[in-house]
Parts: sequence; C-alpha cells; structure tokens
Amino acid sequence: MFCDICRKAKMSNGFVRGCTTMQKSALNDHKSSHSHIEASRSVAMVKHVEKSQVACNEALKTQLKVVLHMANTNTPSHLYPNLIHLLQSAGCPDLNSAHTYTHHETVNQMEEAIAMTITSTIDDRIANSKYVGVIVDETTNITVEKMLITYLTLQHKGEPETVFIGNYVIPSGTAECITTKIKDVLSGRGVAMARVVGLGSDGANVMVGRKAGVAQKMRLNDCPYLVNIHCGAHRTALAARDASKAVREISAYVTTINNIYTYYKNSPIRTHRLNELQNEMEEHDLLSLKQPSATRWLSLERAVKGIRANWVALVLELQEEEADRDCPVAKGIRKRLQTLMFPALTHLLTDVLAVVNRMNLTFQKEDVNISSIQPVVSMTLASLDDLMNGPGEAETKFNEALQEGKFCGITLTQADAQTFSRVRTEYIAEVTKSIKKDSLRSM
Repeated sequence: MFCDICRKAKMSNGFVRGCTTMQKSALNDHKSSHSHIEASRSVAMVKHVEKSQVACNEALKTQLKVVLHMANTNTPSHLYPNLIHLLQSAGCPDLNSAHTYTHHETVNQMEEAIAMTITSTIDDRIANSKYVGVIVDETTNITVEKMLITYLTLQHKGEPETVFIGNYVIPSGTAECITTKIKDVLSGRGVAMARVVGLGSDGANVMVGRKAGVAQKMRLNDCPYLVNIHCGAHRTALAARDASKAVREISAYVTTINNIYTYYKNSPIRTHRLNELQNEMEEHDLLSLKQPSATRWLSLERAVKGIRANWVALVLELQEEEADRDCPVAKGIRKRLQTLMFPALTHLLTDVLAVVNRMNLTFQKEDVNISSIQPVVSMTLASLDDLMNGPGEAETKFNEALQEGKFCGITLTQADAQTFSRVRTEYIAEVTKSIKKDSLRSM
C-alpha cells in the first residue's frame, strides 16, 4: 500500500516506499503519525498557494487587458485606478483587493511588458518574411519635432500584413537623412536591406525624386529590386485638390467655405442663432458645417454637403447679422453666397466629388483587389465624362429649383450662366486630367 499524500509531500516512511501490512490498525497508525500529519499540511499549503497563484494570474491578465484597452483608446494612465474600481464594483470575479495593483507606476510597467511582447511577436513575423516593404511618412509631434512614422508590409501565413514599427525623430527632412533613418531602423529590427522590395510614401519629391529621392538612393545603394509606390488614395486626393487650385473660381469657392466655417466656429452666439433658424425652418436633414482640410482626403465633399444643406439658413442668418448688427464680414459672405455661381458650384461639386471620393474609398479598402483598380478608374473617368456632357443628380435638382433668378425663394445676383458653364467645363476637365496623369500612371 502507498500513501499519495506522503508521496506528494516527498516524506520518508513505509507508506512512501510501500507497506506490506494489510491491517486496518496499520492505516490508523499511519494516519495519526507525525509524518503523515506534516505531509497533509504540506500538500494543503501547496494547493492553497497554487489556487492563490491562479487567482493572481487571472487578476493580472484582466489588469493587462485594461491597460491595453487604455493604450488603444488613448485613455490617460491616471484613470487606471478608476477603471479598476469600476470593474470591481461591477462584480468582475478576477479583480479583488488582494491581487490588484493600483499604483500609477504599475501602468507604465504593464505598458512596457505589453510593448515587449508585441515587439517580440512582430520581430518573429518580420524574421519569417522573406521580403518586406517599407511605408513611411513625415509628421510632427506636439513639440513640433520632425518625425518619421514607419510601417512594414510583410507576409504572414501567406497573407500580406502591415505592422507598425515606430515613430522616430529625424533632424531634417532631406532625402539623405530619411534614408539613413530607414536603414538604422531596419538594422535595429534585424532586416537586411536586400530584403526590402517596396517603398510606399506620399509621393513628395524628397521621397520619389528620380535623381536624389529616398527611393532612388535605396535602389542604387542597397535595394536593387525596390519598387516605389505612391499611395493611390493619396494621388486621387491630390488630383481633386490640384483641380480645385487650377480653376480660380473653385479656389475662391473653397476660401469662402473656410471663411463661413471660421465665422461661425469663432462665435457660439452666431452658431446658436443659425441652429435656431434651422429649427424654425424644420429642416431635419441639415448637416453641420465642416472645414475643408488639406490633410483630410474627403473633407471637401463633407464641407460642400454641409453648405448645400445649410445654404438657405446661412443666407437668412447672415442677412439678420447684416441688418441688426451692421456686420461687414456677414455682408461680404452673404453677397458671395447669393451669387448664382456659389450655389451652382455647390451642386456641381456635390456631383463631382461624390464620383472622385467613391474611387478614393475603394483604394482605401484593406482587402482591395489589384485587378479591380483599373476598372474603378475607368468607371470614374466614364462618370466624369457623363458629367461633362450633362448635369448630375444634384446639379439637375438645382436647375429645376432655379426659377426666374431665384433659388429656394432667394434672389441670386450676378446670374451669369455662361461664366458658370465655362468654370464647370474647366473644373471637370482638370479633374479628369489629374486622374489620368496621377492615378493611371501609378497603376
């Protein structure tokens, strides 16, 4: 006979080696022996420690999940104790006071541990990918230091994957400086330059210059098979932006939109009066005003939609500002809004930007198929050709609502239809030319 308890406790007695006496008295004697009692205590203590360790590990896992969520959502670290207390009050079974860390330095330690784990996983995937592609872009931090944000595209289990590598300070934005930083970063992650076969960028001359750009320097010195790629979505956005700059009236229109946004953004009182006027008009589909941004690809379309939805309310509110407060800024903006050109361009841009941004959104899809790109470009050019030959949906509605020089009951000034027709043709032609030059060349 053997005693499992004594064997687990690694005691030294007859029931560990094996007892040959098959009598009940022998069992009772062993049960009451000092050796067995000590073994029972030892085994019970081990079980308690193991159970406590499991509970501690589960509590730590939950806290790590909280810290990871905070990092993903940019939640300040000083809110960590509050989140833990919230989970405890909600009855989270893995969090109790005995196994919970609440000191503020704990968050930093957990973040470092998570970062080390993620970095190690990424390094393993990089090492297992025969070739990699580099994606970089220049940016600045809150202290206005020039930074180089870096990603790697690699192959993981037969599928392409893009991973974040880091955001690094660079002393200047020259091609030489950027190239050196890319080499240093890749060397630090164990990536030989010969494995780099792609470079994705925003298409700036410092990146794609044929003689001294970053791509050319890498190709000549270290990466003979490097393919330089200018982001398709970015090129599409540039096409729309360049077309807007090329036509003077469109550029002036964008400036007016910015002035309108600033006029109301800087005054809560004006914004409140505009909202009240909208409510009185019972326009339930009105959109808020948006500001066109050079760094947000689809922002102009959203800004145009906001102007289109709020045009009547804007004109009426500006008329009140002009009459009651003799505001020269309101008068100037109101005059521009009431010209035929402004609402006409608003509806034209609604149609054109919808077509261009549809292509832009296609390029931004994570699962976009390269074989579908050319058909999307061709469809976009065909849609622009249709707009060149006749008005789109929004412009048609504008033409139908325009009666005897009035739109939505408001008299328009400078009703020069020929000028609008010229601007319309020039703008659509510029958009088409830019897409053909930029997007098609990159395919």
